[in-house]
Amino acid sequence: MEMYRTDIAPLLADNKDTVLLQPASTSKRRLNKKVFLSCGISLLLLITTCATIYLLRRRSKPLPPIYSLALDGAEVPPLNQTTTLAFKVTNSATNQRVSYEEFAVPGEKSLHVALVSPGAQVFGHIHPEDFGGDDLKVDFRFPVPGNWAVGVGYSGGKHLFHATVPGEPVSTPVLGNSTWETIGQGLKVSPGDVYTSPIYFNDDAITVHGKYIMRLEMPNDGTSVRPGTCTPFTIRVYDKAGNAINDLRPFLNSPAHVIITRSDQAILYHVHGSSAPLAARCMGRNAAHLHSAMAMSSVLDGPVGFDVSLEEGHWTVVAQLARGDEMIVGRFILAVS
Repeated sequence: MEMYRTDIAPLLADNKDTVLLQPASTSKRRLNKKVFLSCGISLLLLITTCATIYLLRRRSKPLPPIYSLALDGAEVPPLNQTTTLAFKVTNSATNQRVSYEEFAVPGEKSLHVALVSPGAQVFGHIHPEDFGGDDLKVDFRFPVPGNWAVGVGYSGGKHLFHATVPGEPVSTPVLGNSTWETIGQGLKVSPGDVYTSPIYFNDDAITVHGKYIMRLEMPNDGTSVRPGTCTPFTIRVYDKAGNAINDLRPFLNSPAHVIITRSDQAILYHVHGSSAPLAARCMGRNAAHLHSAMAMSSVLDGPVGFDVSLEEGHWTVVAQLARGDEMIVGRFILAVS
């Protein structure tokens, strides 16, 4: 650097407006390095201290209890008779049974009970609060025999039970290719979105209640669902004339409830809807069972979406949305390979 200044000094001697800057002294450069290093160490110590305080405070708070769930009887419910399903909730740490008051979360349903018949021809989605909410029980009528999937979701997790209804097995439809469009039924719900009757997906039910067209869409008009990969879906609802329904509202405090069951009844997912753009990010938000984070305004703006990762096989997808005093429900088939 000094050599460079010496070389150009004669050339600039006659230029009175030119000022040659002296290089910073070695002592000043060392001082700057020391100041920078000192600031960095102080910042690191501050971050470490804050993190330590946060962890200590977090440890000082009692952890929420871990629950275990059991079906208390009625594993063989009678055919076509209203049956009470009682759920036993136990605190895993104390091994003590937990009452409804201890278990319930204010503003939430204590248990979401999804019931799916063989072939997903009949469906139910009920909660203890639908029947008074004094205990962890639900009532349901099983109208067809066979091995029913009983999926239970709650704020702390989920569990899958099976109930075998005696009787002559009914024939179930052969599941083929994926179906991307179906007839949506409009069913009247009581205040609080209460609907405790079995929901049928046969021709008679479609004839009586079918008033909507529901479409299931994948990004880029895709029709191939890859196993083990998070896939976002969009649900669109139309009237019978093909006009888009734009005044949907949240159903049970969520944009949608979607029950997805594998054909062998061994796996059941209960996922929640979100806005379609959010679902497209595949952030796993739909796995939550608490609805408070998904509370929406009185009218949904835009289509509803959800994301899920499915294994290879055939799956039935039952989607529940709401409009006015109606629950809109439809069933799709997904072939994952």
